Amino acid sequence: MDDLLQRVRRCEALQQPEWGDPSRLRDVQAYLRGSPALIRAG
Repeated sequence: MDDLLQRVRRCEALQQPEWGDPSRLRDVQAYLRGSPALIRAG
């Protein structure tokens, strides 16, 4: 259930303009690399 909640938060966050900031984008990429299960589920 926590994974689903994280995915929803990630989808909501990706729609927000501040995520276009390069440093935030690197954070997202690092988060995605650290979460292969979320990538497969997505």
